[in-house]
Amino acid sequence: PAPPPPPARRPAVAVELVHNYSLLHDDIVDADERRRGRPAAWAAFGAGQAILAGDALTALAVRQLAEVPGEAGRRAVAVLVGAMEALVCGQAADTALEHIDPDEVTFGHYFDATPKTTALMGACAETGALLGGADAELAAALRQAVAAFGLAWQISNDVDDIWADPARTGKGVFGDLRAGKRTIPVIAALRSGTEEGSRLRSLLLRNGPVPAVREERELRAMADLVEAAGGRRYAEALAERHVGEAVDGLGSALPPSVVRDELTGLFRRLVRTD
Repeated sequence: PAPPPPPARRPAVAVELVHNYSLLHDDIVDADERRRGRPAAWAAFGAGQAILAGDALTALAVRQLAEVPGEAGRRAVAVLVGAMEALVCGQAADTALEHIDPDEVTFGHYFDATPKTTALMGACAETGALLGGADAELAAALRQAVAAFGLAWQISNDVDDIWADPARTGKGVFGDLRAGKRTIPVIAALRSGTEEGSRLRSLLLRNGPVPAVREERELRAMADLVEAAGGRRYAEALAERHVGEAVDGLGSALPPSVVRDELTGLFRRLVRTD
């Protein structure tokens, strides 16, 4: 008979299914027509079909872990469902970032939205550890380390959205600026007390609380103001800090090993600020 699948397979499949459900719905919420250089599902097949596909992936994800017998399976289901709840709350806060007045938006508003990324990444580590036989303390420590990496990645992604080469990201530039979303670079620029930050505020206020379609020239001017006000530099430094927290967390949770080294290398490769 064939050997049983490794313990990490079911949680890996479950988390990947949830991840894809979140991307299907996220593209609809953000009206993003491209995903990795190709038409987004809703743009190709319609919003209704994309929503239903996401719902189906959610059910399949829970089933993956619900079929695992014993206490570890029940705990893994609870972790996944909790991460899904946090993801949805984070996404709601992320959507609200498009409408908060530039004079009122704070870093706290931004961090309210980050569970849209960090919750699921943390669940990757925690569910895999639980089904691999780790105790609750180690599983929680790994969740915290990977969640710190997730925060670093999200901040780095916000930087990419403004300044990265579209050929590398597979998405258009200025998506967040076009939507008027207050990401870390933008909030840091607005809170910088600089002339450039004040000019950025004026541009954000020009179209009222719901931004109109902005021309490419205006978007590029906004990106230049964010950088001149120190927003890019602040975001890159913050991403580096959280990568350091993630690496330190792995070092505290795991003994020296090839696996720990591979995870550390992965964290640093995926959060690039160059």
